Amino acid sequence: VAVADVRTAKIADLVVTRDNSVADGAMANTLRVRVTDAFGNTLAGQTVSVMADNSATVSPTVTTEPDGTVEISITSQTAGTSTGTASINNSSLSRNVTFIADVRTAKIADLVVIKDDSVADGVMANMLRARVTDAFGNVLAGQTVSVTADNGATVAPVVITGPDGTVEISVTSQTAGTSAITASINNSSLSRNVTFVADVRTAKIADLVVTRDNSVADGAMANTLRVRV
Repeated sequence: VAVADVRTAKIADLVVTRDNSVADGAMANTLRVRVTDAFGNTLAGQTVSVMADNSATVSPTVTTEPDGTVEISITSQTAGTSTGTASINNSSLSRNVTFIADVRTAKIADLVVIKDDSVADGVMANMLRARVTDAFGNVLAGQTVSVTADNGATVAPVVITGPDGTVEISVTSQTAGTSAITASINNSSLSRNVTFVADVRTAKIADLVVTRDNSVADGAMANTLRVRV
């Protein structure tokens, strides 16, 4: 009976068997490694060293089954590509797996005012930038963010995040003063204040009222008026 030669054990194959799992630290991408000797005979009971980059987690070693194969599970909390590498002796193979951000945990991670103190003319806009991530900080593209504004300001009711998980929010108003802008997704929301200033270009006399009349013409007693602009 021919016996496989463990001295020549090598990684004959490394195949991705599950990919595109959620980057939640629990759902796993999987690979199957096959170990043989130099002549292709399968080798059971062989210890295979395993590594993964990009902050992914793997068991550092796995042991082959009677058919010479063993499954490798990789988890991560970081969205993106992770390279899994299986090694034995001086033989190794690597394959990439992909983890995706967890849309179930989408939240407003940040809301920043990037333009403020615009004129309250209904045209000039104050601007904010919202950033949406999952629970582990992975950015989420294509997410619908609800937006509200108070004090008579106008915003689009929804905006959609770009590839980097951010989206700009434009706010206009015809009312001078402070407006609170709120961005929300799921049960997560953040608010920031922006300020609109009165438009001096359109200054006009809104009112002119006599407040004192019929004063003595002695060069000292004054008639008075109150003007409102």
